Amino acid sequence: MGFCDKWVSWISRCLETVSYSFNCNGEVKGFVKPGRGIRADVQQAKKLMKILQDYEQASGQLINLEKSSVFFSKNLTCRQKQEICSALGGMAEVKQGKYLGLPMVISRTKEQIFCYIRDNIKMRLESWKNKLLSPAGKEVMLKAVTMAMPTYVMSCFKLPRKLLKDINSAMANYW
Repeated sequence: MGFCDKWVSWISRCLETVSYSFNCNGEVKGFVKPGRGIRADVQQAKKLMKILQDYEQASGQLINLEKSSVFFSKNLTCRQKQEICSALGGMAEVKQGKYLGLPMVISRTKEQIFCYIRDNIKMRLESWKNKLLSPAGKEVMLKAVTMAMPTYVMSCFKLPRKLLKDINSAMANYW
């Protein structure tokens, strides 16, 4: 991103040297060094399953492995992925899908992933009878429907400027 090497090394050291501890009932318990995700090997998968089983026993809630999935980085072979999925109780690898209406994996550009919002807005705007609405009616339709459509997605993801400009342009054309 264009930062000088010295500044990058300072930030890297801050991230690499930090550790966290947990305070349980006023007592400090263990230290954790943060990392990106779980390192995907069979041993780690077995440890994760043990944690999930402990959670089930402690809470009385069961984890539905048929509804659960795992996401892998590109660095693993197909064989490694299969072994890990097997160690996770037959959990499936997630490729592409949605959870609560949002994509689980961002594998393409955000504009490609979220273009459905722009398309839905354009479709709605085209279906409304422009001639039959007063200016106040148009304003209500734009604010209540069109502006509400991307709000949920925007609460979780930062949408690309081009997509936002396209939506704004469609609304302006309708007005």
